Amino acid sequence: MWLAGFDHVLIAFYQNVTQEGVEDGLKGLSSGGVPPKFVIIDDGWQSVGPDAEENKKANKSEPLLRLTGVEENDKFKKKENPTMGTKSIVNVAKVKYGLKYVYVWHAIIGYSGGIQPGLEEYESSMKFPTVSKGLTSSVSVK
Repeated sequence: MWLAGFDHVLIAFYQNVTQEGVEDGLKGLSSGGVPPKFVIIDDGWQSVGPDAEENKKANKSEPLLRLTGVEENDKFKKKENPTMGTKSIVNVAKVKYGLKYVYVWHAIIGYSGGIQPGLEEYESSMKFPTVSKGLTSSVSVK
């Protein structure tokens, strides 16, 4: 069972996760006498971005990010060989640090914004909820 090795936790990076950060964490735990059994890479590996209209809103501090693709982002594409992607850190984790499992945190909905509309390869579009007749008859909807 994969949970059997769940006795050590790596630092959470959230959207700031990088290959170097993951490897530094593995190195620190291993050299400190607490070798990890597996690693879960935070969701910052995903390709996300704001909508075009979000880019125009200058006073918004943090734009709503949406998934823009299923490949890893540039932080996980090594300059020497961009085609390696997350395979590079998976190889380091398994070969150098002996991990059996490397997981990636994946939120198909992106960062609470879903998949960016207009991506032709995914046929994505915006769908807005409608209030059902049963709800409108029993609750005052303004």
